[in-house]
Amino acid sequence: MQNIPEPINPNNSDQTLNGLHDTPDNTSKSKLDRLNNLQSQPENLPVSYNWELVPPPPPPPSSTSTTPASVPAVAAFFSPTAPAKQQPPAYQPPWAGPDPMHQPGYGFPPSGTIAPKLPRVSPLKSSVRTVAVALVLGGAADFLFYGKSLGISGLIFVVLLLVGLFTAGRLEKAPYALRHIWLILPLLFFATMLFVRANVLLTTLNVIAVMALLLLIVFFYAADKIENLGLFNYPAIMFVTFMETITQPAPVVSTVNKQLVKGKKPMRMAAPVLRGLLLAIPVLAVFVYLLSSADSVFARYTNDFLRLEFLKDLPDIIWQIGFILAVAWLVIGGFTYAWTRYHKPSNGQIKPENLPGTIVPLNKLGFVEVSTVLILVNLLFMGFAWIQFTYLFFGEAASGMSGDVYKEYVRRGFIELLVASMLTLALIIGLRWAAHFGKKTQKQLFNGLSNLMIGLVIVMLVSAWQRMVVWENVEFYLNTELRMYVRSFIIWLGLAFAWLGLTMWVAPNRFAIGAFIAILGFLGTVNLMNPDNEVTADNLARYKVHQGYITFNYLTNLSDDAVPALVASLNKTDGVVQDLVRRELVRRLWNMESDTRWKQLPAFHVSRQEAYDQLKTLQKINQIPLCRPIDTYEASRRENNTGRISNPCA
Repeated sequence: MQNIPEPINPNNSDQTLNGLHDTPDNTSKSKLDRLNNLQSQPENLPVSYNWELVPPPPPPPSSTSTTPASVPAVAAFFSPTAPAKQQPPAYQPPWAGPDPMHQPGYGFPPSGTIAPKLPRVSPLKSSVRTVAVALVLGGAADFLFYGKSLGISGLIFVVLLLVGLFTAGRLEKAPYALRHIWLILPLLFFATMLFVRANVLLTTLNVIAVMALLLLIVFFYAADKIENLGLFNYPAIMFVTFMETITQPAPVVSTVNKQLVKGKKPMRMAAPVLRGLLLAIPVLAVFVYLLSSADSVFARYTNDFLRLEFLKDLPDIIWQIGFILAVAWLVIGGFTYAWTRYHKPSNGQIKPENLPGTIVPLNKLGFVEVSTVLILVNLLFMGFAWIQFTYLFFGEAASGMSGDVYKEYVRRGFIELLVASMLTLALIIGLRWAAHFGKKTQKQLFNGLSNLMIGLVIVMLVSAWQRMVVWENVEFYLNTELRMYVRSFIIWLGLAFAWLGLTMWVAPNRFAIGAFIAILGFLGTVNLMNPDNEVTADNLARYKVHQGYITFNYLTNLSDDAVPALVASLNKTDGVVQDLVRRELVRRLWNMESDTRWKQLPAFHVSRQEAYDQLKTLQKINQIPLCRPIDTYEASRRENNTGRISNPCA
């Protein structure tokens, strides 16, 4: 009868080794050598993992094995007489590395027998190098951003991130997909606009654009094709990449920690360092006394240090350290995800239908259903387009309505037309996504109906533009930067509709990349327009004619982008308008001189510097004084009493 070894307790490594040595058939020299090697390196033993015993599958009816079914399968697994088919297959992780745990021979046992819980290990070839680069970038972020206004620091940090990503990635031998190199161009453009435009809304949009492009560069660093994405894939991929950026640093930092504490050498060095510190204390005390007696300035600094004056900045120092570590953590996660994602799957590509954010309809709609919707909506849009041509474009409404009624007519439909246009875009894309076409002619008819709807929507956009132009002629019209955004949005929305109509016939899955480029184009256009400066110049011209106080009060809330237009209008206006412009320029100069943090190099900003230079020029030629300006209430009181503000200072 075959001797069956005692079942092994997986939580007792000694019992496991002893059980293996006590097996009667374990007399092979190679087996004993292997066990000796395992004993000398206990961290490589399979029992160093968290093993779970799982009941073995029942033997087939035809089996003639004499091994009792109650014996755990782990005994058969480690037994030298076990059948060859039960030997553990070599486990290969998604990445290959020099870590001993990744070598063949320490893989998963047979399925259904033992379920090991492998610890997460770093997928990088040099985790220490990656952490070091991340800490350097974290320190750079602290120097550029902490306690400073946003300026050229944004562009500098983006460039440092790209240099670190590509340089360290090359050392990691992670391939880069050159087809995505074009993403760097809009990234650098919007990062540059961070220190060119001072408008708050525009700066916020530029920051969002920079973060979104960085996430896309990380995701597509080494794999896949951005042109295969759908509309929902973009936000989904950004979210997935951000979450991976948060979770990926854990195994990398853990690996670095193990490498740093491995061995007892640091402990051996700690004792002599401590003895050296003790010996240095009396020596330092003597020299500090002598140097303090020789120099009063040195003595003052020494006294401040001994009084622990530096501890008053301790909370701020803690916040800075936390900021550095947080940035470094995100950098580690982003770099790791960018360099290792191409290993999953092994061919380096993910099918478009498996990308994050891809939604497949449970039930497809037939051609009759979707064509019915398109035909009815097209009939409705045709009726509306006929009215637009008759009443708005050809002037019948203007001639048949009074001035106030006509202005109200064109004003109320502007926003509604934009909303209807965007809903139409969603309708066409949704119907195409949910429709099933049994024949090629059905798909062609669908494309034709969709293109007809696109043409009618473009008529709506032209109508919205025309209404906006008419409303600008209203006497008390107030031009705002938001209205300038809308103008640019109408143009780019029309281009997106044209791209949709083209791709429906040529490449239906390429609309999303065109829509993405249209969004970048819209944001780039409003950056180049400089909305605050244009709005200021337009409203000052209206202010001179209509004396609209509320218009000028709006201008005081604009950014430093508006200063050139204010300076240019100072000598082109007179009376109350000129007084108000001078008071506003005095206020802005006083604020810049009161808080000079914007003059620091990381906070350098083209718009602020240009505004400051122009204001200082006006001060030198005595057109504006440098003083604390009067507030709005005091200015209004002086206007009501005398009609003029003789002195803009408080």
